[in-house]
Amino acid sequence: MRLPCLPLVQERFWNEIKDKLSEEEKHCPEIDMVMFPQTWGSTALGFRGIGGQAMTSAYTVVVRDNTSGWVAVFFGESLAYALNNPNQKFYEDIQKGKMEAVIKSCLYLR
Repeated sequence: MRLPCLPLVQERFWNEIKDKLSEEEKHCPEIDMVMFPQTWGSTALGFRGIGGQAMTSAYTVVVRDNTSGWVAVFFGESLAYALNNPNQKFYEDIQKGKMEAVIKSCLYLR
């Protein structure tokens, strides 16, 4: 299992959310990251699409800007989804080390 490049993940997160932030939020980002291994039923990980039917593990990285409330989930170094102020299930799933696939990310909306 390959470790993701965390500076790259942070840059991709910032590029995803920066246009959604106020000027004040842009000046003082407070970024936290959590990373854990997650196993998927195919090589497509948590993304839609065609993947080989083989159990595949990859690191899931969750990034949060504590200033704005934006969060993003990456499977490896690829952005899966970004949400603003997700619900409690989101944080419970982080604790479990098992985030939802892209198609089910709506379960984290308030």
